[in-house]
Amino acid sequence: PDNQVLCVGPYEATRNLKRILDAFYLFVNRLGTQRRDDWDGRNPNQLWHSGDFTLKLCGEGAGEAFLRDYAESQQLEDQVEFADWVPNEEYHTALSSSLAVLDVPLAGGGSSLVYHGLSLGVPAVHTHFHRGLDSFLENSPLSHKTSSTDADEIANKLLRAVQTPTSERQPNDNLKQALSVESGARRFLDDLL
Repeated sequence: PDNQVLCVGPYEATRNLKRILDAFYLFVNRLGTQRRDDWDGRNPNQLWHSGDFTLKLCGEGAGEAFLRDYAESQQLEDQVEFADWVPNEEYHTALSSSLAVLDVPLAGGGSSLVYHGLSLGVPAVHTHFHRGLDSFLENSPLSHKTSSTDADEIANKLLRAVQTPTSERQPNDNLKQALSVESGARRFLDDLL
């Protein structure tokens, strides 16, 4: 995966993006002291560096100018990328190439993007959950639930998520099937008949 953390949603206050920027600041500034797992067996003393990561915010909204200014005030302008919505046909690729997915809104439902990412084997830091879908995540090393208001907790969960070894980034076929439209339609028809 790329060293990119993906966060998709409108640029509005309920999406908690200022707190996410605070958490990302803590995250990148702690990583210089964290010893990185030797994933490929070639460099056991390799360290993470704060510039190794990018937070990609995808969406649109009136809060974009404020968020850009805030990222710059936190000296994150080179590490936070603002982009338009991810086209539907590119979600799979955007998720698969991400190091982690981040979704910690203050209000509203959780994003299905989190579960899509988890079904592909991408670690996720998230607050909201769906009881039915969470049954497919029991003891999953990929799901990192967190408080939406504690930047320190979000940063720590993000640190754990990116430290997930590649060998543990396994697709969850049961979750993938539960998310499929065809599977949902079949269950609906079975219930009717």
